[in-house]
Amino acid sequence: MLAALGLALRTCLSLIFAAAGVSKLRDPAIFERAVAGYRLLPGVLVAPVAMVLPFLELAIAGALWIEPLRPAGAAAAVALLLLFATAMEINIRRGRTQIDCGCGSGFASQAISRLLVLRNGVLAGTAALVLAAPDGLGGLALANCLVAGLLLFGLHILVDLVLALIARPTRSTRSAWNIQ
Repeated sequence: MLAALGLALRTCLSLIFAAAGVSKLRDPAIFERAVAGYRLLPGVLVAPVAMVLPFLELAIAGALWIEPLRPAGAAAAVALLLLFATAMEINIRRGRTQIDCGCGSGFASQAISRLLVLRNGVLAGTAALVLAAPDGLGGLALANCLVAGLLLFGLHILVDLVLALIARPTRSTRSAWNIQ
């Protein structure tokens, strides 16, 4: 049971990290502005950190599938998710809630919030479960767990889109949701 849950969560988590890394690489200038917006790093470190983070996310996504690296990948995922949550929480406490979270670009872009801090905490817990889960599935069970992980990833995207729409209703999203 724990092996099945671990594989489904690993699938979901690796897709989240891969999608995050790719979205940041697609528009590095937007991501660099998001990193700068947190005002937690000295100016000279913003560009290098913004350049390295997407590759770190992609490395975590890959490490989750390479057995000798899986524990390190899961531990790195926990650490990075908690670091992101902490950066958001610091800015929320500073009253700076209108900065872009930097989680993705384009239509899913959203301001930081306690919901995103909570989401990152849940994802960090997910990564901790992946770290603890044993391997050993094959055949149909393996396929079912991969599909379950894909469905969880789809749910994650849906939740992020809803949060983005709620957080920043524009004229077009207000009319799409019939909000006056």
